Amino acid sequence: MTFIMHMADISNLAKPQNISVQWTDRILDEFFRQGDIEREKGLPISPLCDRTTTSRPDSQIGFINYIIRPSFQLLATKTPGSIFRDEVIPLVESNYSFWEEDLKRVKEEAQAKAEEEAEGENQVEEETSNQNMESSLTKELKPEDEPSGSAEGAGQAQKKKARKMATSAA
Repeated sequence: MTFIMHMADISNLAKPQNISVQWTDRILDEFFRQGDIEREKGLPISPLCDRTTTSRPDSQIGFINYIIRPSFQLLATKTPGSIFRDEVIPLVESNYSFWEEDLKRVKEEAQAKAEEEAEGENQVEEETSNQNMESSLTKELKPEDEPSGSAEGAGQAQKKKARKMATSAA
């Protein structure tokens, strides 16, 4: 009887997906609040309670693999009828597939974000490098390289020549 009561307590992943996801969010929110309190008190943060490191889909995949699936499979062998085998375990497997897909999506988003950030950093580095090269080349230009005419026209010519040299050097 104790085992069956425990199974009822942890059965959110054996429910239809829309209900299961709601319970997952509620439970993880409770865990994260506990982790926040532990952090504030300078205590070690309990497993699955650190909102900065806990992966929602990973937590559910692990819970299904190590607790839910084996427990419901055992329960299916110890109870009469086929409700666990025919109805409950397929729900567990459906939720498992949902969390696998969610994990894949989360990883793809993280990869895209990392690539976007790296691209942004490369652009900044390239722009800075070009500006430094242009500045150094502008300083190296000799007065005889400047066209005759106004000082403003000469400055513009210097910058144009420096940009051309920087672009060809890059």
